[in-house]
Amino acid sequence: MLTTLVVGVCTAYWLWTRSNSYGVSLTASIPNAVKFGIAGKIDIDRDGRNDLAQLIKLIEANGGQVSYIKHEDGTALGKLTPKTSFLIIDSMADNRISSNTSLKEAAGNGIVVMELPQLLKHTGRQNAKGAGTRF
Repeated sequence: MLTTLVVGVCTAYWLWTRSNSYGVSLTASIPNAVKFGIAGKIDIDRDGRNDLAQLIKLIEANGGQVSYIKHEDGTALGKLTPKTSFLIIDSMADNRISSNTSLKEAAGNGIVVMELPQLLKHTGRQNAKGAGTRF
């Protein structure tokens, strides 16, 4: 048990330090939390800027956990596993998605691919403002 705790803390610290170079973080494992992956550029308010950190906060505020992030440049944090429930992408029509491999991994692990507008609708948000429901 102590070994598992130490490994978990070390992994969480590595993810935190690695992800902070991008200004976002992955949280340590939360039992029974719905796990999400995020791939590609995320633009919640359609202002042309990446809103990844905002999306992570929205997911966590609604009781979810982000366990995988694949940035536009192809760098990835975490892994897509069968424990991941959803892979969030901005839009299927977006040709800039650097996540084609993420989409294949999601299909191979039984992960539901969800476009950002669907997630925002589920949380009661149509844009960057407003409150939502828990996952």
